[in-house]
Amino acid sequence: MVNNATTFKALEAVHTINPSLFLSARKEELFTLQREISTSSSNARVFQRLPRHLRRRAMSKVPHLLPRHLRNAAIREMNLPKRVRQRKRRKDMKRKQQRKDFVVNVKQLPALNGESTKAFRLSTHLFHAKRMKMEDKWGMRLPVKHITDKIFRNGYRYARKHCTIHERSYMVCLQVDFSTAGNVEKLLKSMMNIHTDSPLLFHNDYLIGKREGTFEWKDKNNFTISTVEFLVRPKTVTFNGASEESIMIWIHPSSLPEGYQHLEQLVLELKGTIYHRNDLSRFEVRGPLTMKVISNVIRIHIEDTINELKTTKSESQVKTISKEWERMKTDIQMTTSLPVDMVISFMAKHPIYTSSFNTTFEDFKKESQLIATALAPSLSYTSSQSSSKDNEKPLNSLQKKSMLYVPDHMNDIPLIWNQKECKERYQFPYLKRTKRTNKKFNPLQSAEGPRSFPILLIQKPSSLNSGSTMGGGFDIVLPTIDVSAHVWFKLSEQKNTMALPIFDRDRLLLEQGKRVFPNDYPSSQAFQRDIIAENEHLEILIQQLECPLSSYRPVQLFGVWGGSLEPYDMIYVPTNQKQIAALTKLAKPSKEDRELQAKMHAIPKSMIEAKCIGFVTSANYSLLRGKKYGIGFITLDSSQQLPSIPGHSQNIVLIKRKDESNEFYYPFQCLYKVQK
Repeated sequence: MVNNATTFKALEAVHTINPSLFLSARKEELFTLQREISTSSSNARVFQRLPRHLRRRAMSKVPHLLPRHLRNAAIREMNLPKRVRQRKRRKDMKRKQQRKDFVVNVKQLPALNGESTKAFRLSTHLFHAKRMKMEDKWGMRLPVKHITDKIFRNGYRYARKHCTIHERSYMVCLQVDFSTAGNVEKLLKSMMNIHTDSPLLFHNDYLIGKREGTFEWKDKNNFTISTVEFLVRPKTVTFNGASEESIMIWIHPSSLPEGYQHLEQLVLELKGTIYHRNDLSRFEVRGPLTMKVISNVIRIHIEDTINELKTTKSESQVKTISKEWERMKTDIQMTTSLPVDMVISFMAKHPIYTSSFNTTFEDFKKESQLIATALAPSLSYTSSQSSSKDNEKPLNSLQKKSMLYVPDHMNDIPLIWNQKECKERYQFPYLKRTKRTNKKFNPLQSAEGPRSFPILLIQKPSSLNSGSTMGGGFDIVLPTIDVSAHVWFKLSEQKNTMALPIFDRDRLLLEQGKRVFPNDYPSSQAFQRDIIAENEHLEILIQQLECPLSSYRPVQLFGVWGGSLEPYDMIYVPTNQKQIAALTKLAKPSKEDRELQAKMHAIPKSMIEAKCIGFVTSANYSLLRGKKYGIGFITLDSSQQLPSIPGHSQNIVLIKRKDESNEFYYPFQCLYKVQK
């Protein structure tokens, strides 16, 4: 009873409890306890706990720069307002995350009226933008040069011993279709200013699609419009019995305003249609290891090649294509051993399915069985195997040059010639690559995407001036969307390849003695627009000539080498006979190679009488010749006034120079004729 009485007294003494007040008091106590536990006993702040190589000076004020696991602690430490705490970072930590996904879109024709529009990006823009200097040129964003000039030696070594790749998709590809036969030949004759009754300078292989031809396109006044590369589609017969003809023409984008206008007039007279093949890309692969690099990246898809050839009722022709491609990969070590400008087309496997993690031994076994059933005993490229009547005709000197036999039906894949079907099939945009996985399909690509793509391989000969291993290789023509970027990355990942920008590629062409458009074509309108706009002083140099550039039609191409030589130097010729005799005595050719030793003799301006006859268009140091080398142009009338060296084939010209005291002097150089 006592216990019960005590309990009742205790209950009467207890007051009522307010739940809200009780919980708020306990909440403050819990927060205080949590703050004491989480607070470090040291005086170091959160960002100071990081290693020294990870600290940044702005971390003391901007907590969003810290790693994610320390970011909230730094915000609590600084006691920032809610608006600042919820602020997002302005940029990501990693540069790779900063790069946005680049979707490839087909390019349109640049503005023909010269209006400034936004520069278009090529499909390989991300690759070049991370490695090279990019500039807006010809309406596109193109890789112009490397960050340093010292890398040119590596490019020269790769061109001589390994393999170089260059993106040539900036070239404008125009396809012309005709509904009647014979119009392609008429178009070429009108572009080359040849009479309709006269034969073309090309062999019949160039007119049936076996080879790709090149020529210099001139107008009626003999002015250069552009350099042209053309490829003719094999004749096809429609259901109505009519024969259709098509031709692809690649012209330089700098000559597009006048080139497109001239071509449109010629096609209108022949009742044809012009299409801009903006869905095709073109890569340039050069070097002695070109065949090895391409065979590692491009693998023929036998089943799709047979299916595509069925549309042209030529299923048996896959034997010829597969046979020659496999023989080229195994027997041909260098592309210079192949016929000049030969063309081969087939359906190749998509690069995302040819990686090591996407292929198995069963795939190789199945492919080898298909190839074994399609192959016959391999043939060799000899002129005696040609059984066509066209090859039995007498050939001129141009046609006799490397006219080796090319098998028939090597360019019969119709998909690459059909722009509408090619765009419908290849419409998946190219996204950023991820790390390789063991999955069968790339997660960035749809599983329903095409497993193969049409490809054109065009053989290109080497330069005759620099040996058989300089300049020879292949040109690759393939679809742009969903294909070109993948193939380019595969080519660049090869061990012995190096990507070249435009400037380094032009320097290698100068090493080979080849001309570059439009820099080495002073009679073209593209030269006047590009070169004179970049070099204003060139207008004054041209005005010093006897004839202006507008009447600069009769020009002669010469190579200049000697001492110091720079682009756009003026070429002078001495007029005083006594001075000419003194110069010829100074110019003594060496006894070993009979080459002129161009010594620097400073002849002051007061002691020389000279006349301006031309100028140098491109010049640089030549690793092949070990001296300065350039290409120059002089007027046709002045070529007869050049003083020649007794017993030597070279002539003497003068290059205007200025010394430290701003006094002009004229060191002489040697001049020789270059084959066009």
